[in-house]
Amino acid sequence: MLAHLTPRNLGLLSLIVSGGLLLGAYGFQYIGGMDPCMLCLYQRIPHFIVLLVGLALLVVRQRLLQLVLLTALLTLYIASTWVSGFHVGVEFGWWEFSGVCTPDKTFGSLDDMFSQEIVRCDKIAWSLFGISMAGWNMVISAGMLLMTAVGWIRFLGQKKG
Repeated sequence: MLAHLTPRNLGLLSLIVSGGLLLGAYGFQYIGGMDPCMLCLYQRIPHFIVLLVGLALLVVRQRLLQLVLLTALLTLYIASTWVSGFHVGVEFGWWEFSGVCTPDKTFGSLDDMFSQEIVRCDKIAWSLFGISMAGWNMVISAGMLLMTAVGWIRFLGQKKG
């Protein structure tokens, strides 16, 4: 199992996982009609960057660049796990989010502005098995963090060759 956690395989897996999470988020937004809150939008940022790093890991063969990219991937999954975990804490009321809880929108008139529903960060819009979308993002990101960390440690322990 550990032998399969190569930089190339981690790049491919990251493309599949982060790409899938982003497709799911956009599916809920544009097909399901669930507007994201601000924390939901923040959770997407690491996954977009993961797509770039994952693509780079598929083509880069130079060991030092692979190490830099694996370190970036590890850092991105730490960030993704933290942001989604923070959102879960807001949903459960463990702490408050003092930021704006609805994305910026362009309004044609004051009536448009006042008729819009505020998307709250502390309200769970959808869940599966009692776990919210932010919770699933945290679980999946933490799993990817663990696999990436194991691959990173394994990569550091390999002899140059």
